[in-house]
Amino acid sequence: MLLILFLIDIVNASMPGEDGGAYIVRKTMSGHISRGRKIAVKVKDDNGEETTILLRVIAKAGETVSIKGGYVYVDGQPAKEKDNVRSSFIVSRDASFKITHAMERVCGKVETGDTIALPVTKIKPEWKRYLRVPVLKNMPDSRIFPYERFMHWNAYNMGPIMIPKKGETIELNEKNKTLYRPIIGTKDNGEERYTFEEDYVWAMCDNRDICNDSRRYGPIATSDIVGIVEMKIW
Repeated sequence: MLLILFLIDIVNASMPGEDGGAYIVRKTMSGHISRGRKIAVKVKDDNGEETTILLRVIAKAGETVSIKGGYVYVDGQPAKEKDNVRSSFIVSRDASFKITHAMERVCGKVETGDTIALPVTKIKPEWKRYLRVPVLKNMPDSRIFPYERFMHWNAYNMGPIMIPKKGETIELNEKNKTLYRPIIGTKDNGEERYTFEEDYVWAMCDNRDICNDSRRYGPIATSDIVGIVEMKIW
């Protein structure tokens, strides 16, 4: 049963160069979804309508995710990103010609003060001091999970957050109630602990600046995963 293939129609595919079409998606159990795989997931758009989008698995249940200055970390270590993952950075005014010229080989013409989209795997260590994300570290964004401005989370700086694992029990302190309220809802009922009922994953799109992913929706429940994307038909 795990090898059954079926076609789905994806209207809003939030992956670069994929603006909808038919895909072959393989059904699989959540434990068989590895990091880096592209998955089709069901989410609700801004109008509350269910739609299917494409995301890439960054972290699995039980792991911890954080984003610092646009870079993603899993369990405190830099995430292993795909070569086509791109994110926007502002080039510092004091970047030398040597630095900007090196960047141009990766993404085209670069001038100091520009906002450029760089493939994150191509960013050299010596460039990082000259790159900053378009949003300040403590600038809150109420559209970002868990939708609380006092958390001071935004798309480029958030976490850490532990990805819920089935059977994992957490203490329902004020921080956890805030962090997992979109998942727990009102199920805590004054209880001191909560046990997650299913596994979740943290999934993001390859073009980090123009699409919604787990930064917006939070951890993705395995019950919302349609399957692993194998290939596009048209």
